[in-house]
Amino acid sequence: IFAFGIWRVSRAVHMNSHGDGVTISTPAGEITAGKDTSVSEADLGVPMYPGAVKAEGGMRIKSTNGSMITAVFSTNDSQAQVVEFYKGKLGDNTAVVETGNGTVLTMGKQDKESVMITIGTDTNSSDGGRTKIAIMHTTKK
Repeated sequence: IFAFGIWRVSRAVHMNSHGDGVTISTPAGEITAGKDTSVSEADLGVPMYPGAVKAEGGMRIKSTNGSMITAVFSTNDSQAQVVEFYKGKLGDNTAVVETGNGTVLTMGKQDKESVMITIGTDTNSSDGGRTKIAIMHTTKK
């Protein structure tokens, strides 16, 4: 029975490794993750920060119920500059949580769409303390 279960999963799930990423396809949807996960501003639900460069990390999940897209960027600008930029783009329904380590901005639209932006500085990385921007955009059908 166990072997039959494994066989059924192997027939339903397909993995495709490409470059620095991987795609897993199932009957319920598709998951793409890795460095090569490309995104547009429409995918993210907000504009990309001007001059920011794509950093390592990112994922795209598509299902019959909706989607979730995450992307990570970095910039030499300060956290405060990035926070002010996104406060202006997300509008009045934005929740802002600031801590000593960074800032999280969240915005939702009628339980069908949400955007969460995490802004911080990674002083332990090879980026030399650049400001990191992680954007997660979810949509429901």
